[in-house]
Amino acid sequence: MKITPIKNYAKSIEFGLVDSLQTGNTKREFKLSRNIFFPEENNKVFRVEFEMNISNQKINLTVHYCTIFKCSKAINQTFKDSLFPKVNAPAIAYPFLRAFISTLTLNAGFEPVILSSINFTEFE
Repeated sequence: MKITPIKNYAKSIEFGLVDSLQTGNTKREFKLSRNIFFPEENNKVFRVEFEMNISNQKINLTVHYCTIFKCSKAINQTFKDSLFPKVNAPAIAYPFLRAFISTLTLNAGFEPVILSSINFTEFE
């Protein structure tokens, strides 16, 4: 089966500045979760969604980011239960999120946030 990412987009973004009057705020936090969705109306596509939160001394950022994949054949239960949608597809989609975050923070006038690579075989 041929599988192709066909669309990447930010479903929602919340971007705020940390109050610079707060002293001693050295909180750094990064949280990432991912979900896989198989829409019933089209059995040849599926969607990988990331929810990401970043907080540091300067910004608070929450992004809901999606990548849609198209398959050359209908998706069956065997495919849904396989490692591809759980491991490989998120590994393909994640670099798009990384680039988006770096560009967003840089264009907002901050030092770009560079997300580290993730091994999705160990991701929970």
